Amino acid sequence: MRWLLFISRVALLCNVCFALTMIIRYSHDFIHNQAVNNYIITLGYVSFPINFLMNVLLLVMMFSKKNIGVPSWLSITNFIFLIAQLIVFLI
Repeated sequence: MRWLLFISRVALLCNVCFALTMIIRYSHDFIHNQAVNNYIITLGYVSFPINFLMNVLLLVMMFSKKNIGVPSWLSITNFIFLIAQLIVFLI
């Protein structure tokens, strides 16, 4: 299940960009390089579908009783970010 570990790591990086996007959104633009700023914002908004897909895949794998191979701290962190994204994007 190395592909699931890879998707989990990509989701974590996107979730960090999501957190930075929310900081940029609600405070002054602290990143002065516009290219980096656009990159962070793009990954921040793309993080919701990636994180949702990754959490659904983890849930399916857990119910099928297969060895997931993803550390529990990574799964929990991504799930917490998913809850925050649901609050921000859907409410």
